[in-house]
Amino acid sequence: MAYVAAGKARRFCDCYWNSIQCRDFVNLAAAEVGLDLHWEGSGVDEKGLDKDGNCIIAVNPELFRASEVDTLLGNPAKAKEVLGWSPKIKFSELVSEMVAEDLKIAQRNSGLGKRSTSLINLG
Repeated sequence: MAYVAAGKARRFCDCYWNSIQCRDFVNLAAAEVGLDLHWEGSGVDEKGLDKDGNCIIAVNPELFRASEVDTLLGNPAKAKEVLGWSPKIKFSELVSEMVAEDLKIAQRNSGLGKRSTSLINLG
């Protein structure tokens, strides 16, 4: 990180001054692998379904953090002021990079090479 390289002992949070819903992240990631999700239910009963009605993703209350907060919103002002840092890519580009790296790992771990991306079970 830039602040480590700069010898700064202060703590910074790399963030964007916006709020992203989990559903937005999932929709972007799904689109990267050719899935167009529609959503049904709400709260702990919410599910993301593909065009055939297959459940691709669902809320799992067992994975909730013990002290979850409703909104996490970072302010990058300190990093910009002290380090001259600002986001270099959009959130959608970040998601695209994350999915691409996950697909590389899946290919490597599957032993199937390039064909494996079409065989990954996303449901």
